[in-house]
Amino acid sequence: MTIPPCPYDPAAIPGTAGQRSRPTGVIAGAALRSARRSAGLSATQLAAAAGVDQSALTSWESGTEPLASVPSLVVEELESALREAGAAPELIADLSNAAWCDLVLQGIIAGADVSCLLADPLAWTNTFGELLAW
Repeated sequence: MTIPPCPYDPAAIPGTAGQRSRPTGVIAGAALRSARRSAGLSATQLAAAAGVDQSALTSWESGTEPLASVPSLVVEELESALREAGAAPELIADLSNAAWCDLVLQGIIAGADVSCLLADPLAWTNTFGELLAW
């Protein structure tokens, strides 16, 4: 069964472009911070190891810039740097689920139809459900 591409674009929701009244990436931010801390890394160390700017990493961890909006290659670099530093594997694995949770919540808050996001197999995992309930 092929799932059609999801037309959901958070930036295209009327009245929401550029709004940052509340953090939109708090679940993934908390997961990223937990993974970093499990490796014993400072934000400066992880940013350097992943080749990203420390201010970007800080905004992802705080949720002010959602990890779901970060290019997948950058997220893969973060995950690789975390693995190499000895971060807890289960926390690294939570990053994708947490980013998806943030995307779903952002859509719900904006009043968008998120059924296409919830149709993704990632949304069917126990981890997704646990993070969304958190």
